[in-house]
Amino acid sequence: MSSFYDSVLQCLNKHSTDAANKMAQHFTPNPANALPEVNRYLRTQLGMLPCSTTNERECLMDNVTEKEWLRLFNKHVAPTIVAYGLPAWK
Repeated sequence: MSSFYDSVLQCLNKHSTDAANKMAQHFTPNPANALPEVNRYLRTQLGMLPCSTTNERECLMDNVTEKEWLRLFNKHVAPTIVAYGLPAWK
């Protein structure tokens, strides 16, 4: 597991231990390409919700620093993941 992905799980865990555990169980990115793989996975999951998640998906950028990505994830994406429980962590 990459240190970036560890940080993602830690951030998500602050919002919901259950959500972090589900993500860890059902998704493991390639450490060499973790950020874009996490983005792709989360964009798909958010896109399956029965409401607009355009703002959240726009926060999942490939061309930002990991620090900025985590800030955006913590503020905009993680709360939505927890609020809706996402339809599937597959």
